[in-house]
Amino acid sequence: EIAAARAYQSAHAGIEWGAFELLRNPAPPAAAPGCFGATSFQPPGSLADFTVTVSCTRTPTTGTLVDGATSLVFYRLVANACNAPAGGACPATGTPGATYVERQLTSTVMR
Repeated sequence: EIAAARAYQSAHAGIEWGAFELLRNPAPPAAAPGCFGATSFQPPGSLADFTVTVSCTRTPTTGTLVDGATSLVFYRLVANACNAPAGGACPATGTPGATYVERQLTSTVMR
């Protein structure tokens, strides 16, 4: 249960990191996707046994959604955290070991 809780916290850290990356950078032009490439990292401290892989997808919208003069764009973030990454990324492929733990969280960011 402790490993499962750490996996969840690691995935949550991945979602937070992804949202920060999207929101701290200037808005991309309408033609540019605006997402970062899949990124893997190890959280510090008690979560260091886990690897987190975060991916981003720009979600197309139908019509124009605006907030004042700003067109809104939606991004889907997916964070996978695991304690036995394959090739340095999660989720692991193949047959997992008896102590393998993985969590996946998804979030939508609007900007």
